Amino acid sequence: MGGGLAADSWLGSASTNLQIGVGGFRGRKLEAGDRIELEHKTTGLHIGGETIGWSLVPKYSASPTLRVIQGPEFEEVTAISQQAFLAESYAISRSSDRMGFRLEGPALYKLSETEMLSSGTAFGTIQLLNDGQLIVLMADHQTTGGYPRIATIAVIDLPLMAQLGPGDRLSFQIVSVTEADQLLFEWEKNLAFMKQGLRFKRQGL
Repeated sequence: MGGGLAADSWLGSASTNLQIGVGGFRGRKLEAGDRIELEHKTTGLHIGGETIGWSLVPKYSASPTLRVIQGPEFEEVTAISQQAFLAESYAISRSSDRMGFRLEGPALYKLSETEMLSSGTAFGTIQLLNDGQLIVLMADHQTTGGYPRIATIAVIDLPLMAQLGPGDRLSFQIVSVTEADQLLFEWEKNLAFMKQGLRFKRQGL
């Protein structure tokens, strides 16, 4: 689908906002029988007539292992829950939306029931809800929240998370901040090389 989908665009995006009914396919969830055309039928992944290197293409999957950075409240869950967080897989719930993807899996438990003050959140923050289930904050997330932030998805893997749908499964692998930064740096370096190569070609160098 190199040419993309023919979808309704708003604010420069073709994503769907179900709360106000705009974008995507008539501003609503897809239903059986819906048909979405392609903008342009192309083969391969191309920019300016050049093929994009695979190092720049996310390895999309319906069951990815996402790299995460340990969150500020990770140590506030029990040791058994920490192990389960990394060993188990989770399914995307049908109650997910652009604010957050709710996950269905084994319940995790905190060491105490003390409530925490609202603190800053980010795209990819993984929060532990009161029922022991997890939610991953997505593109339309709130800026603060009062649930424990046990991890944050590494920026390099956010595209993998964003492409998942209800019923898809995922698991987590903890990496250090340094490792997450290095992964993003390598991707941005390869992207810069590609941009420079295209610029040279267009200038006839």
